[in-house]
Amino acid sequence: MKKQALFISLLLAQSIAVANQQQVQAPSTYSYSINGVYAYNDFRFDSTRAGGFNRYKGHANFYSVGGNNVRLNNYFSAGLSAYWINTSLHSKLLLPGFSFSSTDQSITNNSLYGHILTHLNPSFFFDVAGGYGQNTQRFHTTVQFSEQVARFATANNRGNNWFISGAALYGKQLNKFSFNANVGILHTEVNQRPYYLNFVDYIATQFVDRFRTNVTFVLENAELGYQMTPAFKPFVNGGLLQVANFNNNQRLVPVDFIGPFPGINLDKNGYKVGGGIDLTYKLYSLRVEQQYFKRGGIYSSNQTTVILTANFA
Repeated sequence: MKKQALFISLLLAQSIAVANQQQVQAPSTYSYSINGVYAYNDFRFDSTRAGGFNRYKGHANFYSVGGNNVRLNNYFSAGLSAYWINTSLHSKLLLPGFSFSSTDQSITNNSLYGHILTHLNPSFFFDVAGGYGQNTQRFHTTVQFSEQVARFATANNRGNNWFISGAALYGKQLNKFSFNANVGILHTEVNQRPYYLNFVDYIATQFVDRFRTNVTFVLENAELGYQMTPAFKPFVNGGLLQVANFNNNQRLVPVDFIGPFPGINLDKNGYKVGGGIDLTYKLYSLRVEQQYFKRGGIYSSNQTTVILTANFA
């Protein structure tokens, strides 16, 4: 009998990160599976205080393909996936001592993600995972130096990100009900190279120094499903995210977003709620899910995820 557990990967941690809710499968009667994932995430941030504000909104498209449930022996299975994220956002920033700026930004991320899963008994599992990716960013910024003077600037930048994680997972089947839960720790780091903002029709550049963010998250998630028919199972789920440690090297300076998602720059705890359906036909399964994420009182997002899995004996 196949048991499934939900694992929050790097991307979901980045939006409550994240946009990528990887589905980790415990060892089963199948030799391996091929997974395809698509997710659409729209997000919004609004922090307004006396004398200034920081606001942005945008969306991201996530694509992934890979193999999972590859049995290494009787105790361990593994998976490897490649994923791509295209993010677009518009931001407005006004802080004391800085000029008002309006920015359109696009971020492209290409990454590899791998994990190894072991079962302690038929219901308990432990998973370790890691990933590495590269980011390409493009900026189009308007800076309002005064009421009469506004300057337009462009910039391109590259960076990288990596993460490691560990999670304990539990899965239980009781008649037609299924329950999955996991608790994990995830550490991620994103690095952005220094770059210059080049002002159009104006002989000037603005240097933006190297930027680095590293964060450690504690994640708890649970899901309850009901097998209405052999082919159809609706489910509901929820989870919590706590920021255990947060550091960046320019904490007091307003900087552009880095990494595949702006949510990684938030030192805020959060939660998620959602639900969806699992459809199964022979060796194929389709999972469709909608989730709402909230971090503090300033950041929220909605995400639609579709996962197609083909199992092979």
